[in-house]
Amino acid sequence: MRIARERLDFERGLDPKKAMGLGTYEKIREWMDEVGVGIRNFSVNDDFSINTEMDIIATERTELFPGGEFPSYIRFNNSGSFDIDACELNSLVGCPRYIKGYFSCQQNNITTLQGFPEKVSNDVYCFGNEVKFTEKEIKEVCTSMSVQADDSDE
Repeated sequence: MRIARERLDFERGLDPKKAMGLGTYEKIREWMDEVGVGIRNFSVNDDFSINTEMDIIATERTELFPGGEFPSYIRFNNSGSFDIDACELNSLVGCPRYIKGYFSCQQNNITTLQGFPEKVSNDVYCFGNEVKFTEKEIKEVCTSMSVQADDSDE
């Protein structure tokens, strides 16, 4: 019978589940690895929301979004640029609240702005979705420098 000895088995102050790679944190780490964000480039808050300064570029990566949605354990708080074009998404729930670059969700199946970022430091690109969102509708939920939407060239 093996007895866990804290000083040998766990880093001091680290949650044992996290140290053993169990649970939600491990799922988040695996998803972020799949996207290409190394473990040193993001942090997970107590509510399991994700902070990263890195750009998340997941264009045409439908395998990351089963059923057209972010996995239930993926919820971003902030990120660098965030590009989820052509991922067959039907929901934006899980997107970062704050983006320190551009945000692009073009050519998906999005029908609602629920989960849309609250603030984007640069441009927003949101056209070619199931619902034709207007610049005005997007600006009601998001502060950004400029918005490129289905009505932008009218």
